[in-house]
Amino acid sequence: MAGPLRPLTIDSFGVACNQALKPREELLVYENRVWLRRELHFLPNDANLIDLRQATWRIFQQAVSEIFTDRRVRAISERYNISFDSQEGRRPLLPIDIVAIGVASGNVHESDLLGGASVESKAPLEIKQLYLKAQPFHYLGPSKQLPNEMGIPRAPYQFVFVDKLTQDTRRVLFSQGIENLNQHRHSYLQRLTMVIISCEPEVGVLIPAPTGIPGSVDYYKVHRVIEGK
Repeated sequence: MAGPLRPLTIDSFGVACNQALKPREELLVYENRVWLRRELHFLPNDANLIDLRQATWRIFQQAVSEIFTDRRVRAISERYNISFDSQEGRRPLLPIDIVAIGVASGNVHESDLLGGASVESKAPLEIKQLYLKAQPFHYLGPSKQLPNEMGIPRAPYQFVFVDKLTQDTRRVLFSQGIENLNQHRHSYLQRLTMVIISCEPEVGVLIPAPTGIPGSVDYYKVHRVIEGK
């Protein structure tokens, strides 16, 4: 006899996203699995589709709440304009919504550290351990879709409009592998000035930095913004 179904995790949504062929493919939860809508063996009518969307958003919210505090969930909702209200079932859940959770996971603030730890009183190794624990979901989208330029806008509208998700994605991506730049500090400074700082990090965000010791990493904290938009 089969036991009770396990709740879906945020990783289940990430796995489904990796199969998406287009950025606006809809994700639906059906029979305790995350599907791309085109994969379903039946075509839901309008009423059933709304019910499926509501259930999908509810399960997605539960999965996000399993890895983040309520404060962090609210911050994600406000920064990336994601409503977790399952009653708004008319909007499909898209891969970009899953990417936003992965970006938020990599966009660590000092307040996200376990126990509200202050980085000023911690050694780099201890900060690293807390920092990694604050990153429970590592998904930034299929690798072919990741930005690879040095921080410049990729589309004309980005010269005018601030796309917070694109900026945060780029900063998180270029903050990875910093411990491998300990022998190439010039490369890190180039990355810091051309990409990370240009992406307008929020006050309180932690930015990885090389220490000069191979394999080790330290952290900068954004204390204040000295020039507005």
